[in-house]
Amino acid sequence: MKKLSFLLASIVLFGGMITISSCSKTDTTSPVVTLTNDDATHNRVAQFSITTYVDPGSTVTDDIDKSLVATVAGTVNMLSAGDYPLVYTATDKAGNKGTATRTVTVDGGMYLAGSFNAEDFDASNVSQGTYTETCASSTITTNKINFTKFAFYTNGSVYGTCSGTTITIPQQTVTCGSVGNVADRTFTGSGTYSSANRNFTINYSETTNSTTVTGHDTYSAF
Repeated sequence: MKKLSFLLASIVLFGGMITISSCSKTDTTSPVVTLTNDDATHNRVAQFSITTYVDPGSTVTDDIDKSLVATVAGTVNMLSAGDYPLVYTATDKAGNKGTATRTVTVDGGMYLAGSFNAEDFDASNVSQGTYTETCASSTITTNKINFTKFAFYTNGSVYGTCSGTTITIPQQTVTCGSVGNVADRTFTGSGTYSSANRNFTINYSETTNSTTVTGHDTYSAF
């Protein structure tokens, strides 16, 4: 009789464990991290425009755990043009992780855009003349700036790219020059700039009809 009672008790206990186990919910769903103001307006900022980038933040939703907060890995250097990924991670009590990434662009083109007094010099550092240049940042490509009269050439529509504090003129060929001197000219060049002001110098090379010459342009902002 005692053996039968023990057997019945074991069956009841085992059945209860099965019931409890079947009612418990296993959490396998990761939290969802949603970035606040994740758009070009907030993710693209002019270089040197602020000292410290202000993170718009994020929200986290989870099917079980409430009040979760994401941690952020990564930094934004406002002194150096480039792209900076910020990775947001939220972990629930079951160890499930959710992530989202915001890419912040520190845009040197936006910083350099504006009007300049420009002067062109040849390889012997002899001035070839002065002119007014209006540089515009690209509305399509980040860290890109467009010149309208590069190297003192009429219709010298050349573009430059910014990285760190360096502006580079990638090799490009444009048809430019005044009447009677229009030709296909290939340019390359580079220069540096700083937070002190928007003045900079670009050293360039120009190849026309297989002949290459060098020179530099100075740009003084006004």
